[in-house]
Amino acid sequence: MNFKRLVFGLSVTIGSVASAGACSNSSSSGTSPVDAGLDSATTGDTGTSLDSGVACNPGATLYDRLGGYAGIHAAIVAIVGQELANPEIASYFFNQVASPVPAGHPTADQIEDCFTVLLASAAGGPYTYPPDGGVTTDAGGTFLCRDMATIHQPLLISGGSFDEFVSIAAATLAPTVCATDLATIGSVLEGTKTTIVFAPIADAGLQSFPGTVDGGTEQ
Repeated sequence: MNFKRLVFGLSVTIGSVASAGACSNSSSSGTSPVDAGLDSATTGDTGTSLDSGVACNPGATLYDRLGGYAGIHAAIVAIVGQELANPEIASYFFNQVASPVPAGHPTADQIEDCFTVLLASAAGGPYTYPPDGGVTTDAGGTFLCRDMATIHQPLLISGGSFDEFVSIAAATLAPTVCATDLATIGSVLEGTKTTIVFAPIADAGLQSFPGTVDGGTEQ
């Protein structure tokens, strides 16, 4: 597994979630809990070590080791902050930097809450994604999270943009998450790439919104 694909997708999973909006009236049974981990602490195709020397936290499930909902939410907030520091990735959040945020599109807080439920579900927590009844932010109001394809396909995300997003997320998590748990997160999120990336530009490099078949810098 390429280390750059270790975490999103978040995406995110987490970044490009932003501009498409994450609201829908549909729901599903959610992501199956995952806590298998990987035997190796190195990437399969590059040999790069994932071991930063961080000890795994105690806990029977990945959800517990990440600090439950509160710990996962804090990690998501940190990841989103780092993603927005990258101009190409930040370009997908154009609705969230508008004032006010256009009707029908999520605020940054709502994106973070949806992404938190997504990861909490995949990590073995007591959640399903999309969550029934949506999420309620501190600012009030209910927001219904969308499935990954509905969120991302209109954004024309390239393979290089996905990889960059995941690389930033992995670097953000690495100082506080042990290698085994990083690998487990990576094994879950790697499976989202074909849903998130626009197939005609799957081999293209990092691009700003909107992605184009001939645009971007190859990585």
